[in-house]
Amino acid sequence: MYLRNVITTVTTRFAVVLLGVATSILTARMLGPEGRGDYYFVLTFAALVSQFSNLGFHSSNTFFLAKDPSLLSGLTANSLWLSVLLGGGLAVLGAAFLIWSQWYPGVAVEFYWLGAVFAPVSLFFMLGSNILVGLNKMRPYNLLQLGNAALHFGLIVVAGALGGHVQAFLITTVLGFFLSSIVLALILRRYGARQLQFDKDAFYSSVKYAFKAYAICLLGFLVLRGSIFILKRSTTSLEIGYYSVAAQVADGIGIFPQGVALVLFPNLLQNHSGRWQQTLKSLGVIAFLLALICGLAVVLAQPVITILFGPKYLPAVPIFYWLLPGAYFLGLSAIVSQYLAAIGMPKELLAVWLLAFCLLLAGCWLWIPGYSAVGAAMASSSAHFVLFAMVLALAFKHGRHSVLRGQVPC
Repeated sequence: MYLRNVITTVTTRFAVVLLGVATSILTARMLGPEGRGDYYFVLTFAALVSQFSNLGFHSSNTFFLAKDPSLLSGLTANSLWLSVLLGGGLAVLGAAFLIWSQWYPGVAVEFYWLGAVFAPVSLFFMLGSNILVGLNKMRPYNLLQLGNAALHFGLIVVAGALGGHVQAFLITTVLGFFLSSIVLALILRRYGARQLQFDKDAFYSSVKYAFKAYAICLLGFLVLRGSIFILKRSTTSLEIGYYSVAAQVADGIGIFPQGVALVLFPNLLQNHSGRWQQTLKSLGVIAFLLALICGLAVVLAQPVITILFGPKYLPAVPIFYWLLPGAYFLGLSAIVSQYLAAIGMPKELLAVWLLAFCLLLAGCWLWIPGYSAVGAAMASSSAHFVLFAMVLALAFKHGRHSVLRGQVPC
């Protein structure tokens, strides 16, 4: 069952990424580097709002449902209210502040409001999807992810045919996730999630784990995409456009490790005695295969970016080369992090992510002024290398202790 879920999940993620790349090609060619930069910036703004407002329940939903499926109805209702009230509220406040302060001059007002609408919709899609993972319903989860990507691509094609402006692409992105979220809600209802009232008991029982996950995942997002906001303040949308294409290709490197990590987590929760051994075995396999993938990416990056996105995006190639080491170590960190999440997220993990974020900020401060988007990529890869080293050391500490004691360090 585990191997089958890994294969189907990785295959689905590969198809989703292919559709995402196809979508990026359309937006990149229709909008050009500058328009693509605006589009990517708004989506990153919405993603940041989602990270601030999820309170860590995307992780706790999976964690507690894997242990107690009877929590389904309450956690689903809580996810809905969290998305609408907190996600929507923070998105509106964030958009209003950025418009009033003119923190990023040149960004159209309607872009911010579209990002504000997208944030709660994408938040519910994330929280609800993780509920399916916690229930170990990997088949509907994979079908939902694939269907959302296919719908998004189809709507982008329609938007492109009708003129292809930034606003049109943002509207279709919001519409696609809204329709997918409705389908997700119907799937969860089919499995028994019929409650609409906020469940206080389910909320308080998961809040301790959720808040640890919240802090760590928020820092994780900032390490992954925080350089975008610094880069936007220092350069133009043109550089953001180049960076977005390089990041899109680099994200594709993570298909395999992220797919394995997604399936690995509920298995580690249920396999107490063999958690550490299973983690090490998965890490070794991923490290070898990911090295092969990265080597192939070095050879193919320039012709692939030129053919798919056009010669105007050639400046994205050196950015990708600098992002590639970070993509490799991020993939390995994803595997090791599942073990730490399964044992309850040690408090030291928060300090690890905080240090990685500080290193990212330092790298951006040093390198963006002189190297622009390449400097942002250098800062990102440096932070992810140090992050992996620290996460691995922490996992070895807890894994060794659990083997010596003959039990799980919960």
